[in-house]
Amino acid sequence: TILKPPIMETAISQNTLVWAITPLLVMLAWIRNMAGVSIISMLGNISVLGGLAAVMWYALQLPPQLAAIPQVNFAGFGQAFGTVAFLYFVHFTLPPIEASMAKPERFLAAATNGFAFSTVICCLFGIVGAVYFGPEVQSVVLAMLHGQGIVIGVKVLLCLNLLCTFPIVVSGAFQILEALLKDATGKELP
Repeated sequence: TILKPPIMETAISQNTLVWAITPLLVMLAWIRNMAGVSIISMLGNISVLGGLAAVMWYALQLPPQLAAIPQVNFAGFGQAFGTVAFLYFVHFTLPPIEASMAKPERFLAAATNGFAFSTVICCLFGIVGAVYFGPEVQSVVLAMLHGQGIVIGVKVLLCLNLLCTFPIVVSGAFQILEALLKDATGKELP
């Protein structure tokens, strides 16, 4: 059981939820032209920024715990790699994005600016989280939030982001699978 909306008498299992959204994910996965996805991706980016702003607002309501934060935490160093991988190891999504750009020659500058902006925002978010949630801050900051409204709002924004970025993430994998199928059968998919 993972979800029990107040309007339902029974909870929804994880399997039921996955099967319920599978048709939508399959339709999103078959988007071929990434040019139209830029609007969806922008909505995903706005949802993330909204979620970050909500969490930062929540954190700023807490008393700062700067004195409790160690200057160096070597034990937590390895835990950062999951977050770093999630944020920055998106190289397999970049070729379809570049190929769909109206001006592919501007890709390097756009990608560099995007990664730099993301780094600045994530560093600010991490500093605020460390200072206001203290040394016990969890890697999934949603676990630190208490209450209903803001927690539900941030989770909805996170789900919206994942839904909006899904077509971009699976596009590269689908292109590889389609190329393998074309090589094996000599036919292109419609």
